Amino acid sequence: MPRLTWPSARTLPWGLERMVAARVLPHLEAATDSIEWGSWWVSTQGSRSIAEGNVQNWDYSTAITFELQPAVDKDVFLESTGLDDLDLCEIVAIAECAATGYRHATRHNLAEMFSSSEKVLAIEPSPSTLAQSVRLMAHVVLARNLDRVPNNVASRRGARLAQSTPITLQLEGDGSRFPTEAVSFRSLGLDEALWSLRYDLSQPEEMFTTAVRLFINTDHPRAEQLLDGSHPEATLIKSALETDIVRQLLAGAAEFSDLFIRRDWPEASTGETLESLAESFFGHSLEELLRRRSLDLIEFERLLQARTDMFGA
Repeated sequence: MPRLTWPSARTLPWGLERMVAARVLPHLEAATDSIEWGSWWVSTQGSRSIAEGNVQNWDYSTAITFELQPAVDKDVFLESTGLDDLDLCEIVAIAECAATGYRHATRHNLAEMFSSSEKVLAIEPSPSTLAQSVRLMAHVVLARNLDRVPNNVASRRGARLAQSTPITLQLEGDGSRFPTEAVSFRSLGLDEALWSLRYDLSQPEEMFTTAVRLFINTDHPRAEQLLDGSHPEATLIKSALETDIVRQLLAGAAEFSDLFIRRDWPEASTGETLESLAESFFGHSLEELLRRRSLDLIEFERLLQARTDMFGA
């Protein structure tokens, strides 16, 4: 049975940019050669690669892991910061997603990290909390407040001692994924539905990914089940969603049926995508399928549920 494929700065005034670039902290920082941050790595569907550009083989139901394996030169770090023990510090790895507003972080005691054989920082956000792009960064901070330290040595908990260069990964840059975003409906003032499909099929020559967008409500109690492919109920929820998407897209196409007569559509256009959908699910051309729908909508609904295998095995 055919299935739908599941996906994927604020500008400062010039003077302030100069100030940020020339950041001066009121305490000693770690020497740049005291920490070798290395590259971020990303793992999806059993594949692990250096994190750069577009993330391959990811969609909103696929588990994803970001890893960083920094190396610390203990002597240089302590000498440059004025501290006397790595145990006073924590190393923090962060993944931020501006599209959903989520921020994922993992932290480890620096001394424990230094003595560990693996020395890996891993972030495993739920797929439902990511969309469009993710920003990765890491830093070392003071783990607790300190008394009786020299004036230029960090003493406040959370004081930043070192930081990596942030990188941004695109999550929707490759593959024929259904255009989807996981967002908070509450923050947008929308009703508490589990999903909402936005579409404009009035220009079928345009790219499908610009004409159609599925929004998953991250506030809904079933959202994580829907987006987590391993959940026992995910298959049933996705089958209902898939049926609803096909129903809405064909209803939208019916409003412009006179525009969907041609068959030689541009590649990846709305017309080509809906033509492929009609052939794959129903074995008919889009024109014929819309004709059958117009003759008997009740019979068409039965056909739709059967061909999309709604709630099937």
